[in-house]
Amino acid sequence: MRRRTFVTLTLLSAASMALFAAACQIGSDCDFGRCPGTPFGANGNDGGAEGSTDAASDVVQPPPGCDPKAEPKDSPKCVDDGYGVFVSKGGGPTAAGTKAAPLSAIAAAVALAANKGLPRVYVCGPDAFDETVTINAQVSIYGGFSCADWAPSA
Repeated sequence: MRRRTFVTLTLLSAASMALFAAACQIGSDCDFGRCPGTPFGANGNDGGAEGSTDAASDVVQPPPGCDPKAEPKDSPKCVDDGYGVFVSKGGGPTAAGTKAAPLSAIAAAVALAANKGLPRVYVCGPDAFDETVTINAQVSIYGGFSCADWAPSA
């Protein structure tokens, strides 16, 4: 009886150690884009091109005069086609997501921004958007813009 108990405890200990060791090999939150800093790259990874040693090689840089730490109303140069995706109720479901051709859904804009490595989504108009949005990338959503000229609404 003692031998059976010893063997059982030994096997359970070995199995527990194997599971613990496997869990330590899975990766950190940073491997899944959950750390502050570099936004997702255009290729959907953590900012570095595959095989690249430069983690910021494909990160979208802010346009000249844009302060990425400021709100868009305080740094209007950030409200740019090359730095975000645009959404309007009057936009289209397959539009380019630019100021001239905004998308009609916030969820589609978030997905496009993540795919292109763009850090922002800009939404215009007073209308409410009745949709569920899941953000799985480092993308910020800003509203309160005029649909006519994409200036902050008063």
